[in-house]
Amino acid sequence: MCQDMKLLELMDLFMVLPCEAGVLAVQIGAGIRSMFGGEIKEYVQMMAHSRDEAIERVIEHARDMGANAIISARFDSNDISDIMQEILVYGTAVTAQQVE
Repeated sequence: MCQDMKLLELMDLFMVLPCEAGVLAVQIGAGIRSMFGGEIKEYVQMMAHSRDEAIERVIEHARDMGANAIISARFDSNDISDIMQEILVYGTAVTAQQVE
């Protein structure tokens, strides 16, 4: 995909998504499910939502910087507490042009 692109300008990009806390009903359901093993779907859904939100925010941030692409994007997550997670998305915002 990037092989036909010429990078015109490199810009720094760093974005942290604020913490996402599970609601009480999700925590209770996940607690019960964790006692029996298996995937905890409530937390998977919460993390998927957080990841999607992080992607939207990092794209918006790159556009605000004047970029039209992001390269070397990386994701990381971290527990803030027993009930909170943060998603970190970082990479390099660039201006790229199609090579003919």
